[in-house]
Amino acid sequence: MAIMGVVCANCIFSDQYLTNSPAACLQQIEHSETKIIVCDTWESLKEKYLVNEDKLYKLGVKYAVLFSEFGTQGRPKKRQGGGGRIRVFEWREFLKRGEDIDNRVVIKLMIKQRPGQCCNLLYTSGTTADSKGVMLSHDNLSWFWEVKNRLELEQQQTLFSGGSPIQHAPAEEDQSSQSIKLVQSFNEVVHQVSFLPMSHITAQTFDFTRLICNNRRILITFAPPNSLHQSLIQTFREAQPTELVAVPRVYEKLEQQIKQVWALKGNLNRGMMSWARDKGFQNTKAQMVGDRSPFGFNLSKMLVLDKVRAEIGLGRVNKLFYVAAPLKKDTSQFFASLNLPIISIFGLTETSGAITYQEFPNVKLGRDGQPIPGTQIKISNADTEGVGEICVKGRNVFMGYLKREEENLEAFDVEGYFHTGDIGYIDREGERLRVMGRLKDIIVTAGGENISPHPIEARLKQICPIISYCVLVGDDRKFLSMLITLKVRTNKHGHPTYDLDPNVQSIIFRKYAVNENLQTIAQAQMSQAVTDYVQSMVDEVNALAQSKVHTVKRWVILDREFTVDKGELTPTLKIKRKVIQNIYRDKIEQLYGQAEHQRARARL
Repeated sequence: MAIMGVVCANCIFSDQYLTNSPAACLQQIEHSETKIIVCDTWESLKEKYLVNEDKLYKLGVKYAVLFSEFGTQGRPKKRQGGGGRIRVFEWREFLKRGEDIDNRVVIKLMIKQRPGQCCNLLYTSGTTADSKGVMLSHDNLSWFWEVKNRLELEQQQTLFSGGSPIQHAPAEEDQSSQSIKLVQSFNEVVHQVSFLPMSHITAQTFDFTRLICNNRRILITFAPPNSLHQSLIQTFREAQPTELVAVPRVYEKLEQQIKQVWALKGNLNRGMMSWARDKGFQNTKAQMVGDRSPFGFNLSKMLVLDKVRAEIGLGRVNKLFYVAAPLKKDTSQFFASLNLPIISIFGLTETSGAITYQEFPNVKLGRDGQPIPGTQIKISNADTEGVGEICVKGRNVFMGYLKREEENLEAFDVEGYFHTGDIGYIDREGERLRVMGRLKDIIVTAGGENISPHPIEARLKQICPIISYCVLVGDDRKFLSMLITLKVRTNKHGHPTYDLDPNVQSIIFRKYAVNENLQTIAQAQMSQAVTDYVQSMVDEVNALAQSKVHTVKRWVILDREFTVDKGELTPTLKIKRKVIQNIYRDKIEQLYGQAEHQRARARL
């Protein structure tokens, strides 16, 4: 509502991450030249902003608006001597101030708007550098849904006319009947569950812009803060979504919660589940190439898969998408076996969200889709295998970074393509994009080898289910090492604890038939069985390495899980490499110091 008001007033809105510190909030307000703060509660306003009230006031912030009331403490008292205090309005009080304003005033402001005019200043989460203010225009934000509306209309016309456009129907009655069906299809309500903050481009695209620009009726359920760690299934049961757009971590946590429920089932049920999942996975593969469903799939769907989907609250889902980070292959295959394939959408803040998109039957799991119509993609400085930097051009590409002229010049080439900083290639099968990682994440070893950490990290996480995060290091070093965190329990607030996830102990016990007391991270660090297990997984990854320099020589289990609060993860739970390497520089030095010590002893 606040964003819509800002847009109608012909102003610029800029959201902040909930995890931002008061210092980060102050920095963004100063950089963006914000004049009005809108906040959820009085407590949040005090915690995040009013601790720097004098500085904010000097920067030009004179007003703040709350979505709620002041609470039991009542309206804050003015300082003695006055001056300097930001005026704070409760929501009802703020709305009342607009009752006497003529609607024509607002209409005049809206008429002044232009498609190429900046309306949104969205700050990146800064995985590789400081956060930057991305300037997005009205046209940037609305363009994706303009294209989607056209594609959906064409799709529905083809569907209801048996493969031909509606206007080519032979009879007047047929045209009328088909048109009614078409209208009914667009009147169907899309039920979404939102996990991302509005400071993320995906949330702005699907939770805000879609409400205005998409030819659909939308109902959004905002997930509780702790649902990711404790109650995902319950959230889906209550919301009954028909579509879901989420970061990979949501699907990984949902997979864990589903498996915990299945662990309580009997052997007969588990056998039926295995049979049904095999049929479900075969059906997903058939869908991707436009083939018929395999024999026995309809029976497995009726007896098992539909019931499982209903039990986890995804009985009505027809589209699942993941954004912001790669999805583990195991997780992708798990949901595909439930006849719930998860489809990648690739994009950036700078591209107003999506660059690629895919829908059945033109889907390939593990690929990031084809360019959205109107978007051009090229691979710059490609190597012999076609891998290079992904560059994009189109109406979805941003206006530039605020107050960063030099970076703006570097970001665009002479052809007008924006250099995304992501590396990847376009496959030969269907012009689909495959994203492989960030260009700035490339590790350059002491021997001059360029190594992308993402494939190595993804492979280890895929085969080693006790690992939560792993970070490859080795810049200007003679070999590669790995920082590892284990999966842990979370507390009632959704924050990680030092207690291991119960599956960690069960996996180690099944593997080595030992009954060690593995309750905490510290105990796992001291466990020979855990050490042997992780090393065996590292050995498997090394066996598939491109060359010897791509192998992991040393690794360490860290004392705790990575968190957003400590700055190691972005709000979308992507790792911040530079922050992690700085925090754990002593651990890294120990890894390489131990190796040097061992070599020195060998020389003696």
